[in-house]
Amino acid sequence: MLHVYDNKIHPNNEKRLETLILKKKFISGERDHPALPPTGQTCELSLDVDEDGIPKEEILQLIVQDLKGEEFEKLKPLKLKRAYINKFVPEDKPYFHQDSDAVYTVLYYSSLAYKDLNELGFTEFFYGSSINGILPMPGRIVIFKGDIYHRATSCRTLTRHTVALKYNYG
Repeated sequence: MLHVYDNKIHPNNEKRLETLILKKKFISGERDHPALPPTGQTCELSLDVDEDGIPKEEILQLIVQDLKGEEFEKLKPLKLKRAYINKFVPEDKPYFHQDSDAVYTVLYYSSLAYKDLNELGFTEFFYGSSINGILPMPGRIVIFKGDIYHRATSCRTLTRHTVALKYNYG
């Protein structure tokens, strides 16, 4: 299961999200497998909420408030268990992996400068004998089951940022 949604985030929120993401501090990335070296960089986002259940982290507020409509109903019975930003610079070479900690993963692509197919930066999904690539179009949201093998690919000249939201049962 893989769903791609465009134009779900208000354009003003897209600009604000990119500003907030670029201000974050990143640390060395994660290992996609214990035997592999870490790739990219990450920045964990706080899952703290106020008394009304609204995330205190502005990045999450701006994304979650626009995840409305029947296509997002599958997330309602689940709980947001982890949220972070991935950062990949040109020449990073991420590995295929599964999100074993998520029933569903939501990716939000924030790089407003991305405009060219030849820039690369796809998220690749492996399906048995084929690989499908999703363009990192600004403001795009991708929802997929956590057990699908996938990986980021770096851009040729741009830094690639995605916000990853991991949903699981209670």
